[in-house]
Amino acid sequence: MADCMLGTVSKWLRILGYDAEYSRRPVNHELLQTAIAEDRQILTRNTRLRAGALEDISRICTIKANETVLQLREVIAHYHLTLSERAHLTRCLVCNTRLVKTPPLLLDRLVPEYILTTRKIFLSCPRCRKVYWRGSHYHNMQERIKETLVIE
Repeated sequence: MADCMLGTVSKWLRILGYDAEYSRRPVNHELLQTAIAEDRQILTRNTRLRAGALEDISRICTIKANETVLQLREVIAHYHLTLSERAHLTRCLVCNTRLVKTPPLLLDRLVPEYILTTRKIFLSCPRCRKVYWRGSHYHNMQERIKETLVIE
């Protein structure tokens, strides 16, 4: 669970296929309780949080970097995450729900006609109804992942 200081990181974790909830609030007692109840880790930039905020401080990952790519590298290293191309873009970037394969016939009002005729695979979010397909944006994201997130 990422706090309000790490919205872009949570979005990129979703792009990478990881379950990453985002809170528009800073970490507080309620957010900590939610994270515990949902068995989530907490991502924050709040350096004062570690001291006495939780009995189990291993649940908190305090991000030090300012740049998104470096922040992502910190999370990946901290949790020893692996990057699998098969997992990329399997979660909704808006609401974090796992995407499902959707037949084009069900998308005629949601997707431009040109896209329906030129793409074969569509994924949609069962929660917020956002539709995704593998166009140039998808390929650009894959390239950016390969170029910037390789852990050395």
